[in-house]
Amino acid sequence: IFSGYYLSREKYVEISSDFILLLISVTLFSFLLLFVVFCLRKHDPEIVPPYKISKSQDFWILLAQIAVIVALPFIYERAVMLARGADILTFSGHIKLRALMTHYSEDYGLFDYFFTLSYVVSSVTLFYYRQLSANFVRLLLSILASLFYLYLSTGRTHILLFSCLMFIPLIVGKMIKARTILVLTVIFISIFVFFSMTTGKGISLKDIGLANQIISFWDHLQYYSIMPLAGF
Repeated sequence: IFSGYYLSREKYVEISSDFILLLISVTLFSFLLLFVVFCLRKHDPEIVPPYKISKSQDFWILLAQIAVIVALPFIYERAVMLARGADILTFSGHIKLRALMTHYSEDYGLFDYFFTLSYVVSSVTLFYYRQLSANFVRLLLSILASLFYLYLSTGRTHILLFSCLMFIPLIVGKMIKARTILVLTVIFISIFVFFSMTTGKGISLKDIGLANQIISFWDHLQYYSIMPLAGF
């Protein structure tokens, strides 16, 4: 991101060198902490013991999962209302929902909490499944519910949050291999591309030619990866 800003800095507001130095310092310090934890765990695995989910904790996780699934029809109805009755399962309806939520500050009200709860439940259920303590059907239902919540959210922040909650614990816990990480990365990028299509950002459904599609996608990729740094 820093390199991208430097190469295309003429497009954005000027960022002071002190601020960039501060961000780089914080980033390097975070990597240093991760390196220390990695070295300590490699030397003595008991320093950072693997976490186990108890049966009593699983009851509350299951209860939260049921609540998330039960709330889905009501949140879908709320989404249709926000989109002024449009079919949100179509590209045009999804774009309309996104536009109204962005430009008119529409939201789901108290239902917003179920979005984050769904992602957390899926993360914990996946972790529980890796411990061979939860069946595949339960994991599948949780992930499918979270994916539908992602669709209704229309936001890239939700995708990033869900991906971090699902993948990073498995990577840190060494529960998946390098090939799996590569597959997950492709899935992550594919979800972003899908959302770009359904919200009309960077990828157009109209026949504007491959070259123009690539240029448009590249411009939007710069905007959404670099502009937050300038805005921050």
